[in-house]
Amino acid sequence: HYDYVVIGCGGIGSGSLYWLSRTADKRKRILGLEQFELGHSNGGSQDYSRIVRRMYHVEAYAKLSAEAMKAWSAVEKEAEHQLIDLCGGITVTARGDPFMSDTLQAAVRQGLKFEHLTGTELNKRYPQFATDDSVEACIDHGAGFVDAAQATAVHVALARQRGATVVDSCKVHGVHRLNASRYEITTSRGVVTAEKIIVTSGAWTNQIIGSFGVHVPLTVTQEQVHYYAISK
Repeated sequence: HYDYVVIGCGGIGSGSLYWLSRTADKRKRILGLEQFELGHSNGGSQDYSRIVRRMYHVEAYAKLSAEAMKAWSAVEKEAEHQLIDLCGGITVTARGDPFMSDTLQAAVRQGLKFEHLTGTELNKRYPQFATDDSVEACIDHGAGFVDAAQATAVHVALARQRGATVVDSCKVHGVHRLNASRYEITTSRGVVTAEKIIVTSGAWTNQIIGSFGVHVPLTVTQEQVHYYAISK
């Protein structure tokens, strides 16, 4: 029996495990279940980089990003390992696009450091971008990237150090509510019970929550990430 069971140990699940192990009562038992091997490439958490940024067109996200950066700093400090590289980031939109104006307004209200450039100004500063004044750009000086695969591995390692149990190659077949305070989780390795479950199973979410007759309109897409070699 566990107090908390996290289903899915990718980027979000591993982070959930870590923060539960860090903030929950030390007497609480925490379990993480991963259907594949840890570090697998079937989901969305195994790559060299994921963008992190401070500027968003929705101010609530810009505000939330401040807390996210504090959380990343706390993880890096405990792990004694750098996960975030704040190299800055550029957003380009068509000139006059509301997305840009909303982003800039939210940044001003949140007191963020940024630069707003015309397409011509962007091209002069960074000639690799063949832009003109049909577009506009902003430079988010608080943006960068996180090493996704390393971050997931670090979260799992730190959670284990703090007493959490993590079991991989353990597929969840179903979750059933026994009563108001207990769930039964049937897995490929047996049955466990929990007071609370946290579902962080990404593309497989509906397979888990379907046990409760719940379905979310989830569409899985493949994102294309490009890396360009540059001469210094």
